[in-house]
Amino acid sequence: FAFLAPWRFASLVCRLHEPRERWPCRVSTAALSDMADLNSTLRVLRGELLPLINSIAKEPDLVKAWCDGQGIPSQVEHYSSDALREHRWLERSLRSKMDLLPTELAENI
Repeated sequence: FAFLAPWRFASLVCRLHEPRERWPCRVSTAALSDMADLNSTLRVLRGELLPLINSIAKEPDLVKAWCDGQGIPSQVEHYSSDALREHRWLERSLRSKMDLLPTELAENI
């Protein structure tokens, strides 16, 4: 590992010798980066879902069934894409980072 990427080893040694007070700063920086990625993925996801929802909105029977609470149309319920999988992964990653932070800092992020 150290032979293939010596800069990563040097970074690891520096992180291990950092003061403990610096850890929340490092985690919050990573969490903010995840939030930026999450926002861009959400924009892509909206762009993919909007035409699907518009096409469903043009079918009166599906809209009536959806509004009456008879269930979500199968096109929406079984929707899957790379953007949706990435969004879910980023959300889990962000939540795990927020759990590592002190409560007062996590609330402000």
